[in-house]
Amino acid sequence: MTVPGLPSSNLPLPAATPGVKAAAVGSVNPALADDASARLTSGELQSSVSQPNALQPIAPQAVNAPGVSVNISATPPVNDVYERPAVSSIWMRQPSDGKKVVSSLISQQLATQLETSSRSKTPFAVGMFFSHAAALSAETGSFANDARQTNMPAGADIKSWSPDFSRMPGKKTDGAVLTLQTRSGATVSMHITRHHGPDGSNLGFGFNVEGELTEAEQKALDKLANKLGSVADDFFRKGDAVLQGLDDVDTEQLVSFDLKLTQLQGDDYVELEYTWKQDVEKGTQRLTGKDIDGYAFDVTVNTGEWPATLGQAPASSIEPFLDIIRRSMDPLAADNTSTRFLVDGLRSLLSTTIELVEDAALADSRVVNDFMTGLPDFNAKFSSAISHNATNYSEKGFLDVTMGQTTRLEQEGDKSVVQQENFYNVSRGYWKAAPGMMNPDVEKGNYTYVNETINESVVRSLAMTGGAVDSMIKQHSYEYDRLEQTYSDHKKVDEQRYQDSDSQLIDLLAQLGEKPDAQRIEQLARDSHAQLFRMGW
Repeated sequence: MTVPGLPSSNLPLPAATPGVKAAAVGSVNPALADDASARLTSGELQSSVSQPNALQPIAPQAVNAPGVSVNISATPPVNDVYERPAVSSIWMRQPSDGKKVVSSLISQQLATQLETSSRSKTPFAVGMFFSHAAALSAETGSFANDARQTNMPAGADIKSWSPDFSRMPGKKTDGAVLTLQTRSGATVSMHITRHHGPDGSNLGFGFNVEGELTEAEQKALDKLANKLGSVADDFFRKGDAVLQGLDDVDTEQLVSFDLKLTQLQGDDYVELEYTWKQDVEKGTQRLTGKDIDGYAFDVTVNTGEWPATLGQAPASSIEPFLDIIRRSMDPLAADNTSTRFLVDGLRSLLSTTIELVEDAALADSRVVNDFMTGLPDFNAKFSSAISHNATNYSEKGFLDVTMGQTTRLEQEGDKSVVQQENFYNVSRGYWKAAPGMMNPDVEKGNYTYVNETINESVVRSLAMTGGAVDSMIKQHSYEYDRLEQTYSDHKKVDEQRYQDSDSQLIDLLAQLGEKPDAQRIEQLARDSHAQLFRMGW
C-alpha cells in the first residue's frame, strides 16, 4: 500500500542528501581501524565486529580417539598479506537533529530495534513507533529515516564510507502502514518496514501530515495510534490479531483509518487489514477487515437515525448474530482464529456506544424501547476465499453470510406502527468424509461434497394509538436446503437432498388475555426478541 506523501514501502528509499554523510551508529575496535578518531560518542549502540577464523590446533588425545580420521598431510593455506576483516555497523540514512527531540528518539529506536533483532529472534515491533505519532505531529509535518546494518568493506575509510540507501539489502519481511483522516480534512500517514537479505538489514520509518491537526485531533491520533500499534504487535508476535472494540476511536475528531500489516512467511506474503470509515452526513459507520487466510467481513451500521439506543448495545442482542457466524464456520475446517476474527469484527462495531437521537419519534415510550433489540440498524457480510476441486471444478469451497436489522416507522395522527426485521442468509460449500471414511480424500475422489443454504427472518410489528398498544405481531420464516453428493474414485455413487421450511404468524398480545397491565406488556415486548433465531440447523 502506498502512503500518500511518503516513500512506498515496496520501493527503494531515496539516497542520502548530497553532501550529507550517513551517520554510523556503533563503535569500531581501534585495533581494526586506522584512525582512532573514528570512535563514536558514548551512549550509542555497541556493534559487533567480525573476527577472522583462527586455525584451531587438534588436541593430541583426539588423534588416537576411536572413529576419528585425521589427515596430517593437509596444510592450511596461509595468506602472505594480512586481510582486515569487514566491520559490521549500523548506519542512519539521516543524522539526528538534536533540536527535534521526538524524531531523534525515533531514530534511536530504529537503531536499537535493528541491533536487537540482529542478535536474537525478536518480533517485529510497531507499537513503540506508532505511540509517538501525536508528539511527532506537534514537532514536524514530515519525517523519515532508516537504520541500516551492513558490513563496511575491508580497508574502507570509516569517516567517508556509507551504505547505499538507494537500494534495499534484501526482501521486505515485515511492514505496517496506518493512514487516518480527521473531520477537518487532515490526513496522517505512517509506515514502518523491515528488509533483510545477504547484504544486511534495514528498518525504515516514515511519517507525514497533510493539513493541520487541532489539539483535539492530536489527542484522538495518540489514542488510536497506540491502540492500533498494539493490534499490530499482536499480529507480528502471534500471527493473528483482533480489534477488541472501537472505543479508542474518537468519532467526534476522526472519520476514517486504514491499517495494513504485511509479513513474509516462506515465499509468500500474508496480510491483515482493517478499514473503518464514518459518513457524518448519512450517519453511518463502516468497518471492513480481512485476515491472512482470506476470511473477510464488511459491516455497516446506521448511527444517526432512530431507533438509536442509549448506551451500549446489550450482549444478549448481539449474541444471536455472533452464533450464526460460529455455526456457519463450523464445518469448514477453518482455523479458530478466523472465526474469532469475524466474530470480533461484528462485535466491535455493534458494541460501539450509540447516542440517543433527541428528536426521535416515540423515543420516550418505554414499551417501544423494550420492543427494540437495542442494536442499531446494520448490514453485514462475511465471506471466505474460494477454493475449487481440481478434478471437478464446479465444486467449490466457500462461505457467504449476510445478516442485518432494519427498522421502519409509520405514523398517521396519533397512530403509529413500529416494525423491526432481523435476518440472516448463509450459503456455503465444503467437503466432508464419505461414509466409512475418517476424512475426505478429494485428490483420490473419495468424499462427500455439501452445498447448503439457510435463510431465516423474524419480523416484529408493534401498533399503538397514543401510548396504548393495539397489537404486537411476530412473523417468522425459515428455509433450509442441503445437497450432499458422495463420490468414490471420482464417480458419484450417491446423492441426498434435505429440505425444511417453516412460516409462522403469532399474535403475541393475544397471549396475555384481555386488558393486560403495562408491566406484562413491557415484558412481552422484551420477550419478543429474547430468542430471535432457531438454536440449530
